[in-house]
Amino acid sequence: MQQKRKQHYLNLFKAEYNILKVAKCSKGYRHIPESKAKYSSRIISEQTLKKLSERVKSELTKDKISLSLGIPEQVIDTLKEETMVFVYNILAASHLDTSDSTIGPYIKPQKLLFSRYLIS
Repeated sequence: MQQKRKQHYLNLFKAEYNILKVAKCSKGYRHIPESKAKYSSRIISEQTLKKLSERVKSELTKDKISLSLGIPEQVIDTLKEETMVFVYNILAASHLDTSDSTIGPYIKPQKLLFSRYLIS
């Protein structure tokens, strides 16, 4: 409901300061180089960094953040018939005692890594 109201006023007043034409949608918008430079050169105070690092996150929140940042890799051990899921392929690689660049070529073709692990 609120989004419809916002869109109504965007259409009605044709606001020149609102860079988005559709309420709650930034599709197609590109930041200008000046904005990008300003954002990348910002300085975060030590106090702010300290507050961010001290913030307590629940395990559920940590899992949600991890899942939003990475693509989960499922590793099936065909010998032990075990399935493991890793948030990042680098974690899967570490568990398998290899590098993430080594496991990459085994994901799409569904080939066995070390004649044992199926990664998807």
